[in-house]
Amino acid sequence: MKFSYNWLREMVDGLDASPEELERLITIKTAECEGIEKHGDDHVIEVDNKSLTHRPDLWGHYGMAREVAAITGRPLRDPVKAQSFSGAAPVKISIDDYALCPRYSALAFENVKVQPSPKWLQERLEAVGLNPINNLVDVTNFVMAELAQPMHAFDADKLHDGPISVRNAKPGEQFAALNDETYELDETNLVIADPKGAIALAGVIGGAGSAISEATTRLVLESANFHASNIRKTSAKIRLRTDASMRFEKAQDPVNTVRALERAYELLQEVSPGIKLVGGLADSYRAPKEKAPIALPLGWLERKLGRALPKAEVKQILEALRFKVEEIDDRTLSVFVPTWRATKDISIKEDLVEEIGRMVGYASIVPAPPAVAARVPAESNERIFHHKVRDEAVAQGYTEVYNYSFVI
Repeated sequence: MKFSYNWLREMVDGLDASPEELERLITIKTAECEGIEKHGDDHVIEVDNKSLTHRPDLWGHYGMAREVAAITGRPLRDPVKAQSFSGAAPVKISIDDYALCPRYSALAFENVKVQPSPKWLQERLEAVGLNPINNLVDVTNFVMAELAQPMHAFDADKLHDGPISVRNAKPGEQFAALNDETYELDETNLVIADPKGAIALAGVIGGAGSAISEATTRLVLESANFHASNIRKTSAKIRLRTDASMRFEKAQDPVNTVRALERAYELLQEVSPGIKLVGGLADSYRAPKEKAPIALPLGWLERKLGRALPKAEVKQILEALRFKVEEIDDRTLSVFVPTWRATKDISIKEDLVEEIGRMVGYASIVPAPPAVAARVPAESNERIFHHKVRDEAVAQGYTEVYNYSFVI
């Protein structure tokens, strides 16, 4: 995973660490880095993907900026500006199974002009290994690289009248993808469809029939959330792994879909002057069950961590990482996990120990063997009898043998 140093600096106020120092801090506190390379006036920090496999939030620059802000003690800047999407949504959404698609959000636009992206946008994408295509597609890739939320743009004039549905594919259903390949699907695959058939393979790749072209003037922009294992299985079955599927299979935050649309709307106004939003936000969403806070006893934390920490320092670390912390009593904290860490990452108090440990630095913990008291066991008459029987048997010429256990 590639991270642009300049991109991170835009979101961490007053960040003054050099690229080399930032790489060192990320390696110590968050994930293993594999090196730095120069890219124009930027530096690109390469982070080992395996270090991020349980951290879906870190598959975007804003998530890494959140970590850097916590490590350096600098304020975090949110790149997303709240937008008002008033009015009736022109896009209708139907979701068959909210377990497979917890949220599907979309906006519609008209007066769109497809053209090359500005130089700054192309350079930013190239720095992190993404190929510029056109201004509309580049915005979706930019938002994915920034917020870790994949998006997809449909040419609205190529969609058939009716709702956009999220459903399981039909057995043997054929899907023509953007990569000029046709895939035969089955009912385990999730598709985005209009009344005439599949227009995207959910979480993996868009369809050729609804692709953006130079003639596109109307646009439907989707931002969705899918069940992680379903996307992973589909990607493996058709042998196609994309930038989108790599993020979805990590379990993304459903809250992020609307944030991504807000960010994309702002960028589209810049790269496609004159673009007009049609109606309001289409958003089909089943809110997840609210998760209970995690009780964190400080005495237990100290025993697990191997060192004592003041309550104020524990609170400061967790709040810097954007956990909400309340005090139950003098020796117990109640920790509320943010949505972007609650998908498949933080769920028990042992997870919080790891968060605190990595931030204080494991090198600060003095190694010590377990304190196990040694004492002479009580005399056992049965044990004494067994030893006497063995001694008598040996005196009679017997040999004791311990054989392997065989199971048939």
